[in-house]
Amino acid sequence: MPAFVIAFITLTLNSCYYDNEEEMYNPANGNAVICDTSIVTYALQIKPIFDSKCISCHSPAGSGQSPFFDNATAAHDYAVLPNNRLMEYVNAGHQSLTFTACEKAQFNKWINTGAN
Repeated sequence: MPAFVIAFITLTLNSCYYDNEEEMYNPANGNAVICDTSIVTYALQIKPIFDSKCISCHSPAGSGQSPFFDNATAAHDYAVLPNNRLMEYVNAGHQSLTFTACEKAQFNKWINTGAN
């Protein structure tokens, strides 16, 4: 068989692989979940989640929907309000967004420790 055909088949078979987060980081599958909630801060854990999932709507530069989560002060001020619905949205999902178990745990820790 020509080397070209073997190379083509090898590359084609390897290109069909994809990673699935739920399978890769699911303890039921024997995979370790790396989710550190010992110290959760806005800058290190919460801001990246807001940036990837929330800012497109919840920022003045986005669609302008309040509350805004584009900076630490605005996020903190909303998170510490009595009866705010942030954890409800994180736990149940919001619009078409879903949050991983780790993200939920990080939000919970962040809010319960004063959202700093």
